[in-house]
Amino acid sequence: SRQRISASTPKILIGFSDVTAIHSFVSHELNWPGVHGVVASYNKEMHEIDNSKKLSMNNSLNEVFEALSHGVNYTGIEPMNRQAAAFAMLADLSMMLLGGELKRRERLSARLGDVLSHMYLASAALKRYHDLGSPDHMSPLFRWAMEESLGHSERAMDEILSNFPNRILGGLLRAVVFPFGRRHKGPSDKLDAEVAQVLGRAKGDPTLEELLASCYRPQSAEDPVGALQHAIDLLTTAYPLHKKLQTALKSGQIKPAAGEHAIDAALRIGVLQAEEAQTLRTAEAARRKVIDVDDFDKEELTLAAGKIR
Repeated sequence: SRQRISASTPKILIGFSDVTAIHSFVSHELNWPGVHGVVASYNKEMHEIDNSKKLSMNNSLNEVFEALSHGVNYTGIEPMNRQAAAFAMLADLSMMLLGGELKRRERLSARLGDVLSHMYLASAALKRYHDLGSPDHMSPLFRWAMEESLGHSERAMDEILSNFPNRILGGLLRAVVFPFGRRHKGPSDKLDAEVAQVLGRAKGDPTLEELLASCYRPQSAEDPVGALQHAIDLLTTAYPLHKKLQTALKSGQIKPAAGEHAIDAALRIGVLQAEEAQTLRTAEAARRKVIDVDDFDKEELTLAAGKIR
């Protein structure tokens, strides 16, 4: 609570941001050494670190070169180690070069915060995946979450280096942090398609159920979200019939007359039974309902007495 944070926050922090106060709270309550600028000045352990900046920088550089020696894999640990090492070095150098001025370089400090935030999100995804036992069916969602977070984190580091106060040092750091360019640029189209395929699965699929656990899931087909799930279920059921219809059209077995719907033509020549044709029509109607955007009947757009537009 704010009261508990305030009670454990040193007087020197009064007037600083909530983030500063929370850093102090975490440092004091959980015994985690803080590296936030003002908290560090309050923490005697941080004074000891400050008195050995040379050692700190050597450690940062060693971490970076060690992280760069590893390849990318999807245990998720090594990409995060690499980014954590690069972030530690950038944060150290920013504090050494700018000191208290870093507070006033808001865009630079905000980007450092962005790196940390997205690394936190990546670590949360990694922990969740690990806690679930690293199941194969959750792999596309895990890889998407990691690529999304690590991509944003790398972009923030790239922007830090592009706007680093010392441009020469910024260029040298870029060669260290990104020796082969950025490795994570966000989820690829292929990975997006894998995740979209998961989202399009029928109700009861283990991956989909895990993803939607604790989410509000309206069941009514009249609700916008419920209508989407209703359409997905109908289309999943009708998929074999849709494939059968497309195969017949492609082979030339079905040749609809001018203005005739393919389903009607298939029913006419016996490719589809009446029940199968109705299943396809119902699924198509549900699909049209959820993809029609700004679709209105003529009567809805006509001005009439007593009608408010």
